[in-house]
Amino acid sequence: MNRLMVLAAQARLDEAVPLAEAILKRESGMPPGPRAKRKMLLASVFTAAGDSGRAQGLLDEGMALCPSNLPPPVEWVWAQAQLWNRAHRHADVARICAHHCLAETQGELAEADMPEDLVRLHNEATIAHEALGNHAAALASQRALIVAERELVSAAARARRTTLQVQYELDSA
Repeated sequence: MNRLMVLAAQARLDEAVPLAEAILKRESGMPPGPRAKRKMLLASVFTAAGDSGRAQGLLDEGMALCPSNLPPPVEWVWAQAQLWNRAHRHADVARICAHHCLAETQGELAEADMPEDLVRLHNEATIAHEALGNHAAALASQRALIVAERELVSAAARARRTTLQVQYELDSA
């Protein structure tokens, strides 16, 4: 999955799509929770490759595996938002992104959102608000995106610093 996400981020879809297909063939043996999120991540690859039907099918399958009493996971929100933004369903994107942010504020989510997921969510919200002509909301989403990006960079820097500290102590010992 990590390799797939790197290939997709680099827009190397000629390599990412066959890898996504291979991962899908092995999905049946996974527990429902991880399988749901995996389907959502795979959907983003198919969205980028222009296969909206396949992407929507995977998003629907992923949601069917999630508990119905909880708000959708952030992976579904940003992947669905990405798909809907491409289909010019910007009002739907604004609605699901706002609903997710409200659920997060009210503590209704099953788990905390990771900064990289928040970057994707706020990016899609920015695109939708801008397309709708709601520049105040687009600016607010862009600000939230910057906060999430800073947290992402900060976490990476802390991890790197910890790695260097451990290596330094090992070398000293």
